[in-house]
Amino acid sequence: MASTEPYEITVLGATGWTATICAEHIAKTFPTTTRWCIAGRSADKLERLRQSLRAINPDRLEPAIHTIPRLDAKSLDPLVVNTKVLINGIGPYHRYGTPVVESCARNGTHYVDFSTKTAWIADMIRDYHSLAKQSGAIIIPAISGSSSPSDLVA
Repeated sequence: MASTEPYEITVLGATGWTATICAEHIAKTFPTTTRWCIAGRSADKLERLRQSLRAINPDRLEPAIHTIPRLDAKSLDPLVVNTKVLINGIGPYHRYGTPVVESCARNGTHYVDFSTKTAWIADMIRDYHSLAKQSGAIIIPAISGSSSPSDLVA
């Protein structure tokens, strides 16, 4: 089934360390026709990142830039509803991640992050699992390697 979303993937908090690595990976390895977006608070920082991504692979579609002035539904929803998969790089997640998870769960947008805060992850599962299931969103917290040791002993 072909995607009808303007962005196949969005990197939120794209100018942060880990999210920049994700954006660079997308620029290097994803199909050059991938429709994608880098998002965050600073348009200037996002434009500098976009220029560095252009240098990595000048033949690919450039990422769109979307500025998010604050992490609330009014700011997040216009981006989230137009994204198939959102990579959230804005941490600490227990402080800033909840509205992003909620928006994705409500709008049917798939979500991944790099959280290592198991208590927060448990809260997200408790609070948003049913909503995500209803909307068709797949929510995957803690996709980073630092959660692996606890996953292995579980």
